[in-house]
Amino acid sequence: MRPFLIGAVFTLATIPVLAQAPEGTPTRIRGTVEMLEGQILSVKTQAGQEIPVTLAPNFSISGVEKRSLSDIKPGDYIASTSVRGPDGKLRALEVHFLPPGAGEGQFA
Repeated sequence: MRPFLIGAVFTLATIPVLAQAPEGTPTRIRGTVEMLEGQILSVKTQAGQEIPVTLAPNFSISGVEKRSLSDIKPGDYIASTSVRGPDGKLRALEVHFLPPGAGEGQFA
């Protein structure tokens, strides 16, 4: 589980990170994720400054990993991002692996 978490954290390295300034004004921080320790995310800016960002208790991290259809096994929870075609049928654009118990059914 730990290697996936590290991979997921580095996935965030290219995404601008929002931090809460003391005045309550959102501040945009752009940089590379250096470390995640508990609820503290360390981001190193292009100028070399390391900025700690406190994450909300309900914050979660996810990542993207390339897989093939043969990786889907009985009992896996999966979901798809779909679009309705001209014939009215849904066509999957992406398939996602979900943690067990993530929910079932069609969602908007």
